[in-house]
Amino acid sequence: MGAKGSQLIINVLIPAAFPYMISGFKQGWAFAWRGVIGAEILFSFLGLGFLLQVGRYQYDVSQVIAIMLVIMGIGMLIDGFVFKKVENKVMFRWGLR
Repeated sequence: MGAKGSQLIINVLIPAAFPYMISGFKQGWAFAWRGVIGAEILFSFLGLGFLLQVGRYQYDVSQVIAIMLVIMGIGMLIDGFVFKKVENKVMFRWGLR
């Protein structure tokens, strides 16, 4: 097609890689979310991880399950509202759906 240099990168390579970049962002966010919860369990006195740990120490199964559901719900909301919309737009734009 005759594209060279920066035109090749901007007009061909980045658009072709964008669906895979979105998948990488989703996976990176999932790892970061689990890391935040893990750090809160170990080092915090405030937050969902701390509440999860308190419920564990007090043998309060209902609190542990409730916090786990909240953590899962936040993860699903971010995935559904942020990443799914972007992913659908990118897939539609490039004719993959």
